[in-house]
Amino acid sequence: IYLSGATNHTKIFHNTIIFDAPSNTTSSSATRMIWVAGAVSAGVEIRNNLSYLSRPGTGDRILTYISNATAPISVSNNAYFKDPAANMPIASFFRGSAVNTLADFQALGLDSASVMADPMFVNPSQNDYTPSSGAINNIGANLLSIVSTDINGTPRTTTPDPGAIEFA
Repeated sequence: IYLSGATNHTKIFHNTIIFDAPSNTTSSSATRMIWVAGAVSAGVEIRNNLSYLSRPGTGDRILTYISNATAPISVSNNAYFKDPAANMPIASFFRGSAVNTLADFQALGLDSASVMADPMFVNPSQNDYTPSSGAINNIGANLLSIVSTDINGTPRTTTPDPGAIEFA
């Protein structure tokens, strides 16, 4: 997801973002799952998303990339996974400069209620990206007034799951 230019008051809610290219082990191209570039002065929120990255290579592999170190952006209640078996650089986040871990990103005041955990998708080979990991179950912020159902029409709760699909 790429935001550039005048992105004020943009809301990025309940997305499942998957980058998976296991056969592309030599790519030096950068991968940025959520990328906010340019000037932001107010209202950008990134909540309740699930980012899964297992694309190996030597280029940057960034889960959340915010180019401006001081942009007023609210980021929280997201679930992240970066496959440790895939050969990729360690930096996972960017806020004006590279940040290696979720804990370091949280120390910058971002993603306080987010987790780094394998979502354990039910059956990705059959395109079933329903998460089944208890580590991310019900960690979302209450956005019922904006996103009341998941992509399959399943009602959300006041403690929703991150991503596009509620747990089964």
